Amino acid sequence: MAAASATGGALALSSTLRGQAPTPRTLASDRHRPRFHLMPPSLWLNDPNGPLHFRGRYHLFYQYAPAINNFATKYWGHAVSTDLVHWKNVGIALAPTPGGPDKNGCWTGSAVIVDGIPTIVYTGATWSAESERAERAKGIIPERQMVAIAADPNDPNLTKWIKIPENPVLAAPPEGIRAIGWRDPAVWKEGDAWYMTIGCGEAGKGGIAPLYRSKDVRSWTYLHPLAVARPDPSQDPARPGRSMLHLQPSSADHRLVHAEGGSRPVRVIRAHRLAGRQARDSGRFVERQVVRGWKERRSGAASLADRRAHVGRWRCQWRMVYAFDSPEWPQSGGSGYDVANGMMGIAYVASSVPASLNARCPCRVFGVSTDDGKTFQRYLLPGTTPAGAGPGAGLIVVANPTRKGMFTVLSASSNGVDSYVTEDAGKTFTKAVSVPAVPTTSVANLTAAYSPKGVMALIWRTVYPLSTPGAGRAGARGWHDVWSYSDMPEQFEIYSTVSRDGGKTFSAPFEVSTARSPGVSRRRGMRNLGRDFVSVAVDDDFVHMTWFDDRAGFRATWYGRVPVADYR
Repeated sequence: MAAASATGGALALSSTLRGQAPTPRTLASDRHRPRFHLMPPSLWLNDPNGPLHFRGRYHLFYQYAPAINNFATKYWGHAVSTDLVHWKNVGIALAPTPGGPDKNGCWTGSAVIVDGIPTIVYTGATWSAESERAERAKGIIPERQMVAIAADPNDPNLTKWIKIPENPVLAAPPEGIRAIGWRDPAVWKEGDAWYMTIGCGEAGKGGIAPLYRSKDVRSWTYLHPLAVARPDPSQDPARPGRSMLHLQPSSADHRLVHAEGGSRPVRVIRAHRLAGRQARDSGRFVERQVVRGWKERRSGAASLADRRAHVGRWRCQWRMVYAFDSPEWPQSGGSGYDVANGMMGIAYVASSVPASLNARCPCRVFGVSTDDGKTFQRYLLPGTTPAGAGPGAGLIVVANPTRKGMFTVLSASSNGVDSYVTEDAGKTFTKAVSVPAVPTTSVANLTAAYSPKGVMALIWRTVYPLSTPGAGRAGARGWHDVWSYSDMPEQFEIYSTVSRDGGKTFSAPFEVSTARSPGVSRRRGMRNLGRDFVSVAVDDDFVHMTWFDDRAGFRATWYGRVPVADYR
């Protein structure tokens, strides 16, 4: 199968793009285009696939689509580098074969070296109904597992790939597993055998990772489940939980870590170990440790563990993480937390509180723990909670590293950013101070952090709506339908401020970004995805900020740095 050229073949697939397709020349001169990130020549990129190092070159494949749509037909784009910084797109490595077992898409997979030949193992998509969704509704699995090999291993760019005649090497999930999803193979070698696990969800049970073994990656034998999620009684049986799986090979043993997710904002981490010849021969992992009940931070990227303290020495040991709420103080909305000086501070929206407090809920709650989250002393936060406040209520907690028991709780309001400060671990709070917002805008994605010397920095998006949010929602079936081009076409700027007294007063907020972001553009071809990723870190001299967005026509991260002394 011949690969398309980097400039011609990829763009030739853009005929289905509505509106004028961008050209390599216009994209290359676009001031919003990142300079040091791998990107496709144009159009859509998502999952990175099959990173491979072969004969001195790094090869990275990625899911590429010729149309701006999450459910567009997927190809494998291919880029090559000698230093992981400068990348050259060399065209399309894999394309769907008309009438073949991957006729509806070449989905995610792995790349390995088999007997000196670069080899791709991937999921092919095929269905006879009008869509993937319709096929699954009939109980039919549209995935097949496929293999392709480099046509010429001596070609330094490996531009041509051939699908083997044995395809599909696996045509269906193992018997006895009522799979509702079965894709994205991960492949590794152990001794003389190849092993493969495939992401799978089983109706009524949840996530499952079936394990296979092969001598040549062309003929596979199913062994047994590598890992199985525990049933979640709170979860809809028709929608199994998602699972995150990480396999860490080593010369001594293999370690497997996977996460189980249900309908609640609680996850379970399970650590397994494959050690000893008997275990390796059987391919069975033994569960060693479990961490339950961590909750995702919604300010910036989700974090598994606060790196400063609260789950202990992450690299050396596992420790239990406990739920923020309790039966007397049940959580119903967004939470935040921070740790300093041996104290953890939390804040969240509670659906009810003890009757003795005579409070009208939903209520905002602050809590402090001095025993790694086993127990909390909880208090009501001042201020009102917006009606219907849910996971996006946006409470941010920041612990002052220089003063024990001093915490700041931040939240976005119609006036800007409200700050509540306690110096006695939650027993009393100062009256709210507001950082004013830019008129006619709203505050989004607020986050904050302290420097070692006690300077607190805030960063947020100042959002300028261009039309009425919500347009185009009629008939939407999911987030990919809801976030349509006309749904939330706002623009934004990044603003920042600092406080040198723990949140009692703030410097004048100012714009960090050099210009207002572009709105959603059909020509640029992207939407509002990734708009929630914002982060900040502070050292003795600078405030460091990053933010993520794809409205420029590509998904990318921006970075800003401001001297602390410049905040006045």
